[in-house]
Amino acid sequence: MVLPLGRRVPGRVRLNLEFLNGADGKVGDKWVFTISGEWASVRTQYEIHSVILSRTLYRLVFADDNTTPPDRSVLQFGYVKRWPQQ
Repeated sequence: MVLPLGRRVPGRVRLNLEFLNGADGKVGDKWVFTISGEWASVRTQYEIHSVILSRTLYRLVFADDNTTPPDRSVLQFGYVKRWPQQ
């Protein structure tokens, strides 16, 4: 998955895709994007993403440690939609 950020971001900024599939609905799996210039990308192997069930709640989190207090904004949330195998 590749996302355009629209601008270069300073160091100590992270973009995470968090899945609320842990104990008691807490964050279980978390995928950390690699930020390069104006782009953020994440790549996973089938064995990793195949265990994320359909209808699992996810959130896209922007984390900026350059601010006081650190910014941890949820940019998007939704439910995983698994497409049938072809």
